[in-house]
Amino acid sequence: MVDSGAMAIVGSVFNVVAFAGSLRRASYNRALVRAATELAPSALHIMVFELDDIPLYSEDIEAAGAPPSVIQLRDAIRKADGLLIATPEYNYGVPGVLKNAIDWLSRPPRDSALNGKVAAVMGASRYSRNGAQPIAIAAGIRFYRHVRTATAGGSCRASAREV
Repeated sequence: MVDSGAMAIVGSVFNVVAFAGSLRRASYNRALVRAATELAPSALHIMVFELDDIPLYSEDIEAAGAPPSVIQLRDAIRKADGLLIATPEYNYGVPGVLKNAIDWLSRPPRDSALNGKVAAVMGASRYSRNGAQPIAIAAGIRFYRHVRTATAGGSCRASAREV
């Protein structure tokens, strides 16, 4: 059973497409996506998609037909149950590569690959501030800060509070 708060899926696999909002090979956020795939429970399948081949969005390119890399990303997300984004935060904003991917995915508006999808945003940084928070706020997503509390028995309890 995968407990995702409001929705629980019993006896099936929850399929997620994950990508990092960074193109840097040694990106902390690419490492975070790899860690998520390695640590995911058996009822969660994470397919990693690299954004390296996604061209800059242009209506001219779109009018001529979406490039194969965009079609592959759209198709993968349409088939998935959800989306996992690991992203840095650049100057309290969305990195260009992530914004570009969202631009492609949100088009055309009535047939967006993002329609009806659940999404989680996470971030890793060398710095103490949480990179996902400004991005989530900018996107109008409720941001939850997960708090881990160690118990006397050595186990951890996780809770979330809205920020």
